[in-house]
Amino acid sequence: MSVVAELFREGKTFYKIDSKGSVADELTYGYSSIMIDDKECSVNGRGINIAVVDRKSATVIDKVCFHTGVKLKAEREK
Repeated sequence: MSVVAELFREGKTFYKIDSKGSVADELTYGYSSIMIDDKECSVNGRGINIAVVDRKSATVIDKVCFHTGVKLKAEREK
């Protein structure tokens, strides 16, 4: 299953989120994409991926992945 969300500003895509969890393959942990003004901002790690964005400037303030599996840790850049 894939979940996609998009927000448009002045006719252009401001952000697009695409997330697909692991279903059939135990070696694959799914996929995460957080696009802000056409720039990839997801850590794309296993678990919950979050990007914090200043809405006025569209600047990425922070990005992190909180692992929900065995590790139970937070991860920033790979």
